[in-house]
Amino acid sequence: MKRHRAALWLNVLLLLIGAGLRFQYLVDDEPLHPDEALFATLGRRMVQQQDWLLNGATTDKPPLTYLLVGVSLAGVGQSEFAARLPSVFGSLIGATAFFALIRRLSKHTPTAHLGLLLYILSPLEIAFAPTIFQDTFMLACVLLAAVWATHQKWGWTGALLGLAWVMKPTALWVLPLVIGIGIFSSSVWSFENAPPIPLSRIFNHAKRFIFGALFTLVPILAWDMARPQQSFVTLGGYNNNPGRLARADEIGSRTEAWLHLLADAFGGPIIGILIFFIVMACLIYTARKRHPARWVSWMIALFLVWYLGLYWLVAFSIRIRYLLPIMPFILLLAALAIGEWASHGQWRVWFSAIGIMLVMTHPALTARSLSREPQDFDLQGIDELADTLNRDFTGRIVYDYWLGWELGWYLGEDTDVWLVYFSTPEELAAHLQTETGARYLVAPNEELAQMWFYLLNVKNVRTTPIRHIHNFVIYEVMPPLKSPPE
Repeated sequence: MKRHRAALWLNVLLLLIGAGLRFQYLVDDEPLHPDEALFATLGRRMVQQQDWLLNGATTDKPPLTYLLVGVSLAGVGQSEFAARLPSVFGSLIGATAFFALIRRLSKHTPTAHLGLLLYILSPLEIAFAPTIFQDTFMLACVLLAAVWATHQKWGWTGALLGLAWVMKPTALWVLPLVIGIGIFSSSVWSFENAPPIPLSRIFNHAKRFIFGALFTLVPILAWDMARPQQSFVTLGGYNNNPGRLARADEIGSRTEAWLHLLADAFGGPIIGILIFFIVMACLIYTARKRHPARWVSWMIALFLVWYLGLYWLVAFSIRIRYLLPIMPFILLLAALAIGEWASHGQWRVWFSAIGIMLVMTHPALTARSLSREPQDFDLQGIDELADTLNRDFTGRIVYDYWLGWELGWYLGEDTDVWLVYFSTPEELAAHLQTETGARYLVAPNEELAQMWFYLLNVKNVRTTPIRHIHNFVIYEVMPPLKSPPE
């Protein structure tokens, strides 16, 4: 009893450490990434404006994460903190599920604790926990599904995998992995001379899995069909399908880019290489010793090779967040290897825990930059820009090309600023030929605006900078003077 209570309190302590690492980045008020601004705006629109179908808005993602963000905004207030808060809780749920999964596969509580320590110190997971990207929620559902799969509870497995897809459709990629974990962790593969599973039981498991998945999928698909806009399923497939393999001249650069991102995801190339050798040692050990977890370990390893090969050879965009779905399973193999070594002596458990903390703490404390994708301009001060527009430009028409969803988010839902988007300076110039009176245009900085104003001036549109806020500039735009009728 005392041992179970001590294990429980150790879990609580580790989760509190994980929460602290994630909340330290949550409170830094980092401006929203363009995609984050879009997701937060749609969430605010669903809950606060009660536009449950998001009429008029196109989206290639399911609405459940928008709904969670909207509820947080309604309850906590409009801020970066409130918009990102649900994802942090999703990350901690994922960490708890990760512990439960290792506990099921290893049968050793110290191994599960070492795995939880690895997970809460994972730089990639820490970096994306305080964001509005859907990956954290999706990953938590995938890990919960894997836990239920090890219990052979296929109805719950299907429901949770359906929920993962509802969070982000890329969960479909890990569907075979979760099913494989459930199959290869069953007694047929874990123990020698175990009786085969009857076909009737396999059929019942498949039926429960399908019904469980439909339980969570049908309401969202019904929501999608009720909208007048294009289906998010269709649009998501179109937006995320590169439609080709990588060309021969791209293979080398893609190899280098993915290796760099893998190294960054672990906190550096040295740690990445160390984890690689630990995982290989785990695979070799379980195969030679006919370990009960050997089937699961090798199945996970083969899936990782397939997944990385897919993103390498198909011309998908190269983004570090695409590694998030497989990161827990790499850490799982590493944890199984470290736990197997540590299980031969109590001092090895403490040695392993101290070693993990020494190696991973610095990357964990400097992980925030991993979620910051490169942009053409700095967004610091965009909240002040929005406040200035709301205060001094009420009822005015403000043109925009660069800031889109980001500026729209910070202006708020009750803004009286008329924000109008134009995709090219030629389109804006043509529009202004029939307009009168002063208009305004916002730009991230003067350098990006130069080409626009050169082309506008060619069309006799006059531009004058009237306000500087950090790097942002507000320009007055005067349409061409109209000749009086003769």
